Amino acid sequence: MRDHRGEKAIHQITGVLEHALDTGADSVSLEYEDGGMEVCFNYGNTGIGTLIDRKPAREVVGYMWEAAKLETKFRGKMQMKLHGKDYAITAER
Repeated sequence: MRDHRGEKAIHQITGVLEHALDTGADSVSLEYEDGGMEVCFNYGNTGIGTLIDRKPAREVVGYMWEAAKLETKFRGKMQMKLHGKDYAITAER
């Protein structure tokens, strides 16, 4: 059973990825910075970014770290359901 923080992290990352799908982004990059998590939606050669605050960003990183099994490897995959469809999400440390 997931705890409350895990549910919030799932909700946060799901919202980001569904926004990417809704707006036709080619890819999404997430990078943790001191101030939070930088989210960049990539459309061809153009990227549009936003920032997730530090606390929710830490929860998202923790969830992704565990779901993609990044404790023992540089790159991993995690499964997510977005708009009712299954996706394999690639994550890197």
